[in-house]
Amino acid sequence: MKKVIKEFSLALGLASLWFASAFFAAEVWLPTAWAFQCGMINAILGTLVLYLVTRTEQGAKMFYEGPSNGGWLVVGLLWSIPGFFFILGIVWWGLRYLLQLLGHGKL
Repeated sequence: MKKVIKEFSLALGLASLWFASAFFAAEVWLPTAWAFQCGMINAILGTLVLYLVTRTEQGAKMFYEGPSNGGWLVVGLLWSIPGFFFILGIVWWGLRYLLQLLGHGKL
């Protein structure tokens, strides 16, 4: 039972990160409803890639238990893509704020 809860919480956490990162980045330039849809699409894509990775024994072991002797690029990308979107969102929020300070209207 503990294993199932751990695996579910890791998958849910990853899907949440994929949603939140895309929503955060898209909310800068798009209306909230569209940003929500971008976040949902991103969470679905992330969950699909997670499924494709964990359907093999090696992929499941790497994702749920961690690397023992080395990592796997695909599992690393699963966790790093949301981080990239968060950084991109921070840059976009800063750019939007700067443009507003320079008087380019309300964006």
